Amino acid sequence: MRRDWPADELTAHWTLLPEERQLALSRRGTLRLGFAVLLKFLQHEGRFPQEPSEVPAAGVTALAEQLAMDAGDGPGSAWDGRAFKYHRAEIRKLLGFREVTAADGDALGLWLQAAVLPSTRKLEALRSRAIQL
Repeated sequence: MRRDWPADELTAHWTLLPEERQLALSRRGTLRLGFAVLLKFLQHEGRFPQEPSEVPAAGVTALAEQLAMDAGDGPGSAWDGRAFKYHRAEIRKLLGFREVTAADGDALGLWLQAAVLPSTRKLEALRSRAIQL
């Protein structure tokens, strides 16, 4: 994910909607900011971050301001904790996603073989088409 964000794009991608803000505020302490970070990152990237360094500081700062928190009150050591696993499950449910299964991976592989590989063998093209699904 990019590190430098023009103000208009920062606003477009890292602003909490009123319902999202209420959901984040229903969390305790620093979990508020962590929940908001997970939610907005997923909405922008289509996946959850694997580690805190993936999340741009500008996004964390923007979310912290909306929640009246200090940006330094981020998830920290709780990143892989039980609360964050619960948050990810709740966010997936909220947005209508589910965890990927092995069967999903098999189906994607078959589709790529049938629909994409006949026209290209470039890894980036395969990745791009898989994401478009």
